[in-house]
Parts: sequence; structure tokens; C-alpha cells
Amino acid sequence: MTSRTITVKEEVYEMISKKKLHGESFSDTLERLVKKKGRLMDAVNSWDKVDEKEVEKIEMNIENIRKKFTSDIQERAE
Repeated sequence: MTSRTITVKEEVYEMISKKKLHGESFSDTLERLVKKKGRLMDAVNSWDKVDEKEVEKIEMNIENIRKKFTSDIQERAE
């Protein structure tokens, strides 16, 4: 298997390091995090840059989608 060397900022290195599991290499960590569909932002803690009001809006939208989905499922089951 070939390998590559990449350069990352110190703070990015620290973020990835915190996500490492015991015995996991950085390559394994990056692969695991990138493979998680839609979770790359979590991998580098990008949510820290979103202000609290925006987070509340996102959470409210998610809750509304869940309620609508549940309602649609219940209607189809009747």
C-alpha cells in the first residue's frame, strides 16, 4: 500500500487527534470519519463556528421534519 504525506494546520491535527480511537492510526481515523456520510463537519468540529441561534433553527427544522415524517407514516398506516 502506498502512502502520502499531507500538511495540516496544528489546530486541525489536534481536532483529528481527539477523534482517534485507541490503537487507531491517523489514516484509519480519517478514513472512518470521511466514510461517515454527512459527518465530515463533525470530524473537524466545524459546528463551533455556527452561532447558537442558527443551531436552534437547525434543531427546530430537524424536529419539524421528524414530526412530519412520523405523521406521514401514521397516516399511511391507517
